[in-house]
Amino acid sequence: MFFFPAFTNMLYAQNSTADTTNTATSISNAINAYHQQLFPETNLYNGIEYVDYAYTINEGIPFFATTQFSTGTVEYDNMLYQNVPLLYDEVKEAVVIIDVYGTNKIQLNNENVAGFSLLNHRFVKLVRDSSGKSPIRSGFYDVLYQGNIVVYKKQTKKVLENITMSEGLKRSIGEQNEYFIKKRNTFYVVNNKKDVLSITKDKRTEMQQYIKKNRLNFRRAKELSLIKIASYYDQLTAKQLLLHIP
Repeated sequence: MFFFPAFTNMLYAQNSTADTTNTATSISNAINAYHQQLFPETNLYNGIEYVDYAYTINEGIPFFATTQFSTGTVEYDNMLYQNVPLLYDEVKEAVVIIDVYGTNKIQLNNENVAGFSLLNHRFVKLVRDSSGKSPIRSGFYDVLYQGNIVVYKKQTKKVLENITMSEGLKRSIGEQNEYFIKKRNTFYVVNNKKDVLSITKDKRTEMQQYIKKNRLNFRRAKELSLIKIASYYDQLTAKQLLLHIP
């Protein structure tokens, strides 16, 4: 694997679009060839057996978006694996794959998972600050927007149990969504418009005007509003940097 840094350096050294595309293709081909030679890759299939309990849930699902395996990518033990059938259990916070024979489900070791992509969403692992000052707790976060500021979503699920005389034990999935913005290596909790304006206070007037003009509603469409606001803030800060270039 020592040749990968060399390819990466070549990628940044190219000046033309064509050369950059060719180099990126070479990197991708080299990675694919490496994985094919190692197939089946024991480094990936070394987790514990995953015990499926979804069939015991009466309402809701414990997984992200779907109960079916979907093709994705996972960065595991410092290696990027592509075209991997994945499930993400949001109750256990577990990344689940299926073995090469398609029979057994495997729960990857979270300590070795740096991130993964699934259903056009990119998840990264964030680790709790040892100082205890950061609002972030260790776990996987959905990256909604990444620029000069980054917007994260943390979706947490848990199994709720309710016993009634008529239905007996009924198990359902409870869900909670949290949002965070990272700016200059500091994480902020985002609950409402006031929080966003506080984080972007250096452009407060422009941000207020943008929110009003575009009728952004945090209660009805928080995710979309945060993505649009983050993108617009990046445009404003980029424009400011260009004005200061001699």
